[in-house]
Amino acid sequence: MAKKRKRSAPPARSTSTEPGPPLSPIAVDLRPWAAYVLGHHSRALRLWQNVYWQNPQEEWGAWDGVPLTIDEMDTARQHLVALMAGNVYNELPVRFTALRTINDDIFEAWSKGVPYRTRHFGDNSSPGGEEAKTLAILADQALGDTDPLKHWYRVGVALGHYRAELFIEEHEEVRASILWVVEAVRALPKLTRKIVPLLEALVAVSAPSADESTIVRAFFQKLRDPRRFDGRDPVEDRYLQDSIGTTLDGAIQSALKEVTVTPRTLPVKSKPHWDKERFELRVAEEVVRRVRGIARNVITILDSFQESHWCDRIDDPIPGGHDGQKARLDEAIKSLNDGLRIIRFGGDGTGKGIVWRWL
Repeated sequence: MAKKRKRSAPPARSTSTEPGPPLSPIAVDLRPWAAYVLGHHSRALRLWQNVYWQNPQEEWGAWDGVPLTIDEMDTARQHLVALMAGNVYNELPVRFTALRTINDDIFEAWSKGVPYRTRHFGDNSSPGGEEAKTLAILADQALGDTDPLKHWYRVGVALGHYRAELFIEEHEEVRASILWVVEAVRALPKLTRKIVPLLEALVAVSAPSADESTIVRAFFQKLRDPRRFDGRDPVEDRYLQDSIGTTLDGAIQSALKEVTVTPRTLPVKSKPHWDKERFELRVAEEVVRRVRGIARNVITILDSFQESHWCDRIDDPIPGGHDGQKARLDEAIKSLNDGLRIIRFGGDGTGKGIVWRWL
């Protein structure tokens, strides 16, 4: 497509770059939102890496683009805990930490006025490319190919890749293609697609006979009044194209945060079940938490509840004596509740016991 323009402004940031919604009651199903965010952010992360590397001095600073993107991905990961393979769920935070460290080191180098590991700011693409690629590969393994949520994941990947490619500085031409997004949106089941009216509008202007430039111009006119942009052509302007991506991202996230489901009715005698061999905590047939094999204190708590047939309260089973008992117990409960759905654990108020309850 068109030659790139000289950078004069940052790529637009969607309204959803604030950390994602907290874990919510079952009546709102945030798993479609989470699948989309995991796909989109695993690719759009590279956009923020490049923007900050190329323009660390700008007042609009993009330093926080990477950590905010990672924050939302981690929230999405927690909502998908019951659907992810345990190794992917546990490995993603490791990748997040590596990417945060690179971003923090770059910020520190810029603050001190020195190169980043002999590399000067703005030279070629940003550091962290290999780590971002590893994250994307890992994210691709999070959901099974037959999982219905994979459709939203693929829409996220297509849109995030489109936005990131708009700002790859070493390319002489803009290589991003809105056709990637169109293809992923068309693959959504029609009833699912109707959740986001703007996606219906994109499909409507994307007739099989329409070329890419025609689609970009037609869709841009649906979103913006062209007279506001002094005759600038969105096909020739990557910032106008990114406004398309930002608007789509905001519309998708807003709509998917409102997806509701009929509250489930659990069997009257249903109680949690801790499967120690699989490291899975279940309610009925649903996995509500996977646990790492090295999380000894968490496992000790779940073992104790399972042995007690899930009575309302148990004594603190964590070894270690009275010194530091409350802090040790609080940390274990906090860890246990991370990513947990349907039920919650808490202290009994004495610092010596643990209770559980339904959400």
